[in-house]
Amino acid sequence: MKYRLLAFCSFFMPFLSMAQESGEIGLDQKIDLAFKPVSDFFSSVIFFPIMGTPFVLILLVASAAFFTVYFGFPNIRILLGPSIPLGVNTRILKNTVPRNCMAREV
Repeated sequence: MKYRLLAFCSFFMPFLSMAQESGEIGLDQKIDLAFKPVSDFFSSVIFFPIMGTPFVLILLVASAAFFTVYFGFPNIRILLGPSIPLGVNTRILKNTVPRNCMAREV
């Protein structure tokens, strides 16, 4: 019985609650019209193409490559992390310990 009532309501409710389009614009459309010039300006500044590729994409890839090299490939060192406690890659630890660290060398 519940399923029949649910099927009946789910089939006929959209027909009963159909909204008609009115001639006036709503609040959301007014906000869209107000911010459209600002949005278009920032979109043209950030996403201008260089050789067919958006500038922001080139900036992100270049920044990722620079910081990966600058910080010494930390994503690769994380993959080797589980083998360090086992003593397999202890040379990695010698290269990464700062000189002014309070820890004593073993």
